Amino acid sequence: MEDAGFTLEINKFADLEDDEFVRKYASGVIISEERRKRVEEKTVEPDAEEQVEGPVVQAQLRRLESMPAHKNWYEDGYVTRPYDQGACGGCWAFSSASAVESLAKIAGVDQDLQEYSVQQLLDCDRDNYGCTGGWMYQGFAYISKFGILRKNDYYQYSQRKETCNGGKNGTDKEVHMKDIGYVEHDRRNNQQLRELLQTQPLSISVFSNGMFGAYKSGVFTEDFLHCSYGDREVNHGVVLVGYGKVGRHDRVRGRCKEYWIIRNSWGPDWGEEGFFRICADNPYSKKLPYGTCLINKYSVWPTMNKDDIDPDFVV
Repeated sequence: MEDAGFTLEINKFADLEDDEFVRKYASGVIISEERRKRVEEKTVEPDAEEQVEGPVVQAQLRRLESMPAHKNWYEDGYVTRPYDQGACGGCWAFSSASAVESLAKIAGVDQDLQEYSVQQLLDCDRDNYGCTGGWMYQGFAYISKFGILRKNDYYQYSQRKETCNGGKNGTDKEVHMKDIGYVEHDRRNNQQLRELLQTQPLSISVFSNGMFGAYKSGVFTEDFLHCSYGDREVNHGVVLVGYGKVGRHDRVRGRCKEYWIIRNSWGPDWGEEGFFRICADNPYSKKLPYGTCLINKYSVWPTMNKDDIDPDFVV
């Protein structure tokens, strides 16, 4: 699709029908009815750049001006290289582990960036459902209670839920990141997400359809994906690692001004080294009630302050 602003390719998903692809690779998040209802009832403040007057607006604009125009935690060395979830709906576990890995490096808990065990979360987190789905908030709650092991200190990733040996972490190896906090603030506008991204990557979710499977490079837009209708719900957990502005060499110019950079879990041979970009323009507009592919609808992240734990979450 040369005029779309992104390119597609024949890849490892090419032999799958759209419905089969979504069922196997993009159906790994479970949204409770309570969470969905609270999010849909919330009123969202517009972005500062869309406002025109008032001292609060001016303060918001000053904060925006102080932020860099481009941010990418992966380029900065704080996000691990994506690997492939396979035909396991465990994207929630990949998103949870990745966000905690980044926090550990940013906070100085790990001097070198480490990989933590996705398999442990699949096997042992009883508030989630292994390869049939889950939610990152519960993933962080498990890590806070029991800690998480380094990837090489637990069973290898098997693309299926296994027995949690020992009932907690399956080994006598040292656990990490125990007693962390975890926060959910849903329906963030773009300004709020960019501000949060100055501190760390965020676990988020999107509505993914069959076109996602063939993505190779560029900036996804609603004009071609048709993934942003308000009556849809997210189905795939990912990690928001940065943002940027469309440049003069991007073919999406005229259709999109800014984009998000997202870490996926379909392997480094998919997309832009396992990442993709998606248009960030005009969330909460009539066309994009929750942003492109619902990207602004939910956001959750771990913290180093265990007092941040909010069992009811905040929307």
